Amino acid sequence: MVMSSKDRKVKINEAFEKRVQKLDEKKAAFVQDQQHPGKTGFGAKAAAAAAYEARMEAQKAKREEILNRAPVTQEESKAQRQKRAQLAHKQSVKTFESDNLWKEPEQIEAKKRQEIAEQLEQAAQAKLVRQRKIRAMLIPYLVIAAIFASIWGVSALNELGREFKEEPITFMRWEKDHPIMGDLVRWMYAEKRKSKEQWRNTEKFVDKLNSFNR
Repeated sequence: MVMSSKDRKVKINEAFEKRVQKLDEKKAAFVQDQQHPGKTGFGAKAAAAAAYEARMEAQKAKREEILNRAPVTQEESKAQRQKRAQLAHKQSVKTFESDNLWKEPEQIEAKKRQEIAEQLEQAAQAKLVRQRKIRAMLIPYLVIAAIFASIWGVSALNELGREFKEEPITFMRWEKDHPIMGDLVRWMYAEKRKSKEQWRNTEKFVDKLNSFNR
């Protein structure tokens, strides 16, 4: 008796579903046998993944066999068959990834992440304590340096002020090379005049004396 195309497809689908059901039962039995408290279950997951891939290959082979039959070939083009196969492959990959077969147990992963976070926090805390110790050790030296700098600055300004009051000619010679400091000393001693004609005349007099001595 010759089977019709419709009956043949029904038979193929029934055989295909039985095959998939058997593979699922084998996978469940294998995982059940391999899993126990002494292991992480990674080997069982790898075997389940291999079984899953085998099932996908079987599905793909059956699908290609059905799609390449003459009646279907006349109805669908090659591009349509390729498009349908691509969509089926994407769906199978999505289903495989959703099963998380290659993922380690969440408890172990969470413990590792917590240990790493604690190590980083301890390292950061130790670095902060070390920086604070170094800064605390530098404070006395900075205070002493500031005191000595203040004493030296006051002494230098007093010396310049004395020369400014008692030896204006010597001060003017120094002021030529240090105009900014000279203006500062004049301002501090309230001798910054609106007109510096007197100082200019004295400077000319000093230059004449120097040229005469040469």
